[in-house]
Amino acid sequence: MIESFSDAVNMWNCFHDGSIVKVTQTDSQTYEVEIEIAYLMEEILGKEEGAFTLVLFGCEKFVYVPIESPAVTKIEEISQIDFGILEAQEREDNLWVFGSNNGILKLKYQSSKLYLEGKEITLMQLNDAQKSYWDQFRS
Repeated sequence: MIESFSDAVNMWNCFHDGSIVKVTQTDSQTYEVEIEIAYLMEEILGKEEGAFTLVLFGCEKFVYVPIESPAVTKIEEISQIDFGILEAQEREDNLWVFGSNNGILKLKYQSSKLYLEGKEITLMQLNDAQKSYWDQFRS
């Protein structure tokens, strides 16, 4: 379980160059976000296919704000957006995820869990996979 704000920012930053492919709301304050990122899948599972499932608990805000357009609050519409993850930051007591399409996801939630093929993945495992990939990439 990821509960601290700094850990949440760190986790989203591990998904740099990944894509949000689906968002669903399972109850009033729980959301599931599917993230495809081939290089982390390869590092953890040895294959590039599949997606991580990030479950957000106690979610008070899940809004997509495109540049020069009104905010999108309907999950069905947000799920349709081609959102490539660039960077996450803490802003205005929210977590902002900047996208490659010049839009921003503005999120506020209490905690999260990350899954891969039904198994929970810890932040340490995610960080290790990301570090391993980028170390190999640089060499």
